[in-house]
Amino acid sequence: MTDDKNNLLALIRLIKIDLKDLTDNVEHNDNDTSTFNFNFDKRLKTQKIVYLIEKTTGDFNYNFSLYLRGPYSSALAGDYYSLASENNIPSKEGNLKKETREIAKKLNEKDNIWLEIASTIRMMISDDDEADAIKRTIELKTDILKANNKDENYINEVVLEMKTLNLLKNTVNM
Repeated sequence: MTDDKNNLLALIRLIKIDLKDLTDNVEHNDNDTSTFNFNFDKRLKTQKIVYLIEKTTGDFNYNFSLYLRGPYSSALAGDYYSLASENNIPSKEGNLKKETREIAKKLNEKDNIWLEIASTIRMMISDDDEADAIKRTIELKTDILKANNKDENYINEVVLEMKTLNLLKNTVNM
């Protein structure tokens, strides 16, 4: 198993997500999308936490692209789908840094809107300065903000929390 996959397994266990919740392999009827939405939320959370950790501590090495809901890695998705389908998952876990474990626990307390905004800002900061990154994120996330009764003040709050958590510092992956 690769280092990234071992670290991913350790992270998934740390944030207490059941591997089967990261797959689309659910039985539901056409009128009940609650299970799919629940699983989507778990996948979104995993994607955003891994992205923010990768940019902060360098414990992962996935390539991310900006999609509708923020940074997304198909290789990361492939790894958690693969882990979920394996029958004999090793008990040995990755070597997550102490800093990674601490950040993961704090990020796990955040809701998916916060994680989506934070990861999008972080990705934008890779290309722009902070003010431009915030402006671009506001433009990209207007619909999700409105749908959740939030505005650009919420984004400013997310940025302040990101600074408190040291999520805006540079790493070797940048």
